[in-house]
Amino acid sequence: MTGANAAVAGSTPGAGQPATSPLDTAQAIRTVYAGAAFQGSYIIAMILGVTGMTGEYRYRTITPTFLATPHRPRVVVGKMVAHLVIGIGFGIAGVMAALVAGGVIVLVRGFDLGYGADRLWPSIGLAVLAVGLWTLLGIGIGTLIRNQIAAVLVAVFVTFLVEPLATFILSANDLDAIVKVASDQRLHGAHLTERWLPRLPPVVARRPGAARVRRGADRPRGGAVDPP
Repeated sequence: MTGANAAVAGSTPGAGQPATSPLDTAQAIRTVYAGAAFQGSYIIAMILGVTGMTGEYRYRTITPTFLATPHRPRVVVGKMVAHLVIGIGFGIAGVMAALVAGGVIVLVRGFDLGYGADRLWPSIGLAVLAVGLWTLLGIGIGTLIRNQIAAVLVAVFVTFLVEPLATFILSANDLDAIVKVASDQRLHGAHLTERWLPRLPPVVARRPGAARVRRGADRPRGGAVDPP
């Protein structure tokens, strides 16, 4: 991931999209190191959290665990702390790999390593912490869903569908676009209603029950029929 980010930095994706930031900017350096370290680690960290909890049920070690510690919240909190440490360690390993692999690509392309770029190290620290938090998300999913395969599938579903969808909805520009589309559809629907409703028969415009009452009221009492 970090090699790909470093290789395409400063290029134009095409299809009318703007060019990415070149490698001589702090934004591109943060993307190559911190962004790539997070993108390459958080899914695996989440799956580690899922298997860390569901593995207890799959291999039937949950019974002696609860016999030794009968308080379920204490077990879950203990697993969360342990896997948070594991996730942070996994994030640090991802950062080290990103610094080495990304640095090689940056040097090959003729740019500085950029280790002193603005806000690089705070971004790296946040990336490591975020990887650890995604491990806790895996623990939560594994606690709710005991079947390991189902829990992993749900975790992947959350990662590849729910998370990008939430990012899309929470984005300010995308939210403006959604509101604009909804407003256009509402105005279009109102225009169709005003255009076609006057052409409908009166019975269609009324409630079905009111139409039946009206037809019954037209008939004479006693079931008699007026002569022609």
